Amino acid sequence: MKVPASSIGPHYFLSVRSSFVDPSTQELIYPKEQVVLVPRPQAAGSSTPSIQRLRNLHLTTRATAVARRLIENNDLAGAYELLSSTRALVMKSSERSASFYARGLEAELIELQRRRQQQKHRESGEMEEKPELLTPTSAWRAAERLAKVAITRKHMNRVSDLHGFENARF
Repeated sequence: MKVPASSIGPHYFLSVRSSFVDPSTQELIYPKEQVVLVPRPQAAGSSTPSIQRLRNLHLTTRATAVARRLIENNDLAGAYELLSSTRALVMKSSERSASFYARGLEAELIELQRRRQQQKHRESGEMEEKPELLTPTSAWRAAERLAKVAITRKHMNRVSDLHGFENARF
């Protein structure tokens, strides 16, 4: 790669040349040298609308992908923090499309909040079961269950009273 000092206008010239081995003939091949125009850093500043839009697109896409991976690993707090900080970065942009990307991030945040609520609800549901309402039918069913348990325990007590006597010699 050669970087000549000459430049014309707001662009630098970058000449690139590569080599590779042809897999079929095992011959070393040198293609032609190619010249690439590279804009100066001042000309391609972050104030250019297309660069700002691409930056916002990259930030949004990357944050969404990483947040989904964090959600799969059950790190909802980390995903929420990542999405909210990315949203703040995108909103700092003066680009008109920033609101479009921010809305996409807000949709991801809303979905994440819904998942967090479901997880909290599941955790609280596991800790304490909600008692069912007492109706005549449910009271009858509960009484039947208790009666079955009592009969089973009574039967088990009889069996355990005789336990050990099967080998006794009377």
